[in-house]
Amino acid sequence: MTKDILKIQEVKPEVSASVKTIPPELEPLAKEARKYKSAEEFIEKGLPYTDIKGANQKLFVKTKEGWLKGEVISYPTGFRARNAQVKLENKKIKSFNIYDLNFNRFRKNPLGMTKQELADFYNQAANCRE
Repeated sequence: MTKDILKIQEVKPEVSASVKTIPPELEPLAKEARKYKSAEEFIEKGLPYTDIKGANQKLFVKTKEGWLKGEVISYPTGFRARNAQVKLENKKIKSFNIYDLNFNRFRKNPLGMTKQELADFYNQAANCRE
């Protein structure tokens, strides 16, 4: 009579290399993001207000389509100039009066991210609790 002996090996779970950590310089922004229930709420309430201060400024602009990434491409100079040109992520260029007091329309975009990239950052921050 022969007995077959099976070898049992320990199986180690694979660790995913796709788990990312928040860089130390972005931790304050991640900490702020964790206070909100969604990325949309984070943009709406978590990012500080801003106004248009000059060319090449990156910001989020509230439009009929929602929050869009924008970059100031033309800033007025001269006594009577009032409108800044902002190029939005949907490739449209909009003109905004720099003296418009509707600051709810503009939010700082510290990382120059699109809304989707900021949503991904929000999700990463929410999943990487301190």
